[in-house]
Amino acid sequence: MSLTPTLAAVSRGSRPAARLAEGTELGRRYRILRLLGAGGMGEVYLARDGELEREVAVKLIRPDLSESQTILERFKREVHLSSK
Repeated sequence: MSLTPTLAAVSRGSRPAARLAEGTELGRRYRILRLLGAGGMGEVYLARDGELEREVAVKLIRPDLSESQTILERFKREVHLSSK
């Protein structure tokens, strides 16, 4: 399966992040299908991109990391590299 990685940095406030349930909508574009994995920076979900009508991998950054510009830049570089 070949997925297009997608950057989705989401801040959920100061409360701990809860896993997203199947069917959760992110914005008006993505619908969560299932969790693919979790790591140090966040979680990766298989999602349906309604705009492009294809499945994509969406990585959500941990809320406690989303305020750091340095972390966000690293996160963006990671997404760009993984999409090549």
